[in-house]
Amino acid sequence: MKLITWIYSGSDIVDSLNIKSFFELAGVYIHMINTDIKIDNSNQDSVLTLSDAIVCTVDRVYDAVCKLYDKCFLYSSLPDLLDRFVKDSIVNESEYDDLMVLYDIYNRHGEQYVKTIIFGRDYCRHRNQTYMEEIYKDYIDISTDILDLLKNKKVPLWDSDGYLHCKYAVADIFYEMNLFCKKNGINYYMDNDSIINICSHNEEYLGHSFIMLKARVYDNLIEKPETAFQLYNECSNAGYNSKVFLYKAEMMDKMNNADRAMDYYKKSLSINPQCYKTWSKLGRNYLKCKSYTDAYICYRNVVLNLQNKMAAGNLTIVDYDYMYNAYINMIQIDIILNNHIRALELCKRALKMYRSIDSNKLYSKHKVNYSYVREDIISMLDTVVLKKHGIELSSRYGLFDLCKEFSEL
Repeated sequence: MKLITWIYSGSDIVDSLNIKSFFELAGVYIHMINTDIKIDNSNQDSVLTLSDAIVCTVDRVYDAVCKLYDKCFLYSSLPDLLDRFVKDSIVNESEYDDLMVLYDIYNRHGEQYVKTIIFGRDYCRHRNQTYMEEIYKDYIDISTDILDLLKNKKVPLWDSDGYLHCKYAVADIFYEMNLFCKKNGINYYMDNDSIINICSHNEEYLGHSFIMLKARVYDNLIEKPETAFQLYNECSNAGYNSKVFLYKAEMMDKMNNADRAMDYYKKSLSINPQCYKTWSKLGRNYLKCKSYTDAYICYRNVVLNLQNKMAAGNLTIVDYDYMYNAYINMIQIDIILNNHIRALELCKRALKMYRSIDSNKLYSKHKVNYSYVREDIISMLDTVVLKKHGIELSSRYGLFDLCKEFSEL
């Protein structure tokens, strides 16, 4: 099994995080479709057709999808889903056993591992030593449990004989942990060559998962872009992996090759238009070349992808960063284009988003001390530009009460 399409709504955030983190740990590519986001995706049918399984959390969507595609499942729990996969021959008995033993370990760590993913991945540099130590320990605990499992079953990491999902999980955790260590100035836990060796011995399995992971090591840890790009190229023909093109685009951005970067960003979005990070990065390239209308559309799509999460109080720290900066860039574009009334409306929306920090519910759902996260979010969002434009635009239209609200930022 290499590809699952996951169809969910914004209210399923806890289940979605749980499912996504488990299958990503297992080396199965997850194509996420949020039914709350209304952005056209003309290539959606091809991804659904390629999927080994289509899993829904929304009843009405499940009924509609079942009429068009085989291999559809209504989600109730992870163990039930894996049971149904083996009964319907999505996986064979040996792969089922592999996934189930990994799930048993994953389930023991449960909220702890999801919390580690939230904090360890895509997070700004940590300032709190206590959280850094907790995350480091969590990575060690779960990787040790999987290594002990493989040792007890006498399955070597450097051999392609069985338990491929468990082997991928070890390599993935080591990669995430080393990236976390690099980002926070900690000595690496695992030698990078060891991660590459695990991937190299198993790269013909699980679609392109092992090759992709090896490329990420060369890209972000060893920093050999030529090798990483060659490995990404090996994964480019999958037809469903939008991340390949996103990573290639980011590499072109680092090389200041804007044209190729934009081409790859567009290819990524043609597969997954619900990736707000890709929209934001494409928008930044348009902004650099003063294509203001195109840049505005990109940043508006960032907001469209995140506005329901904001309304439900489910934004992560990274979500806040991208959504807030999308608003700021749209405001500045509107001012350049003399759309002052629309710019003022965007200032008000950005202010509402900033105030929503206090009512965020996501981290408390995972038993995280939100006061620490709140402090980090506030320190990351630069309010100077919003304050300046908010005051100027509200004063321009005689809205002095609103002007006062912006002056208090």
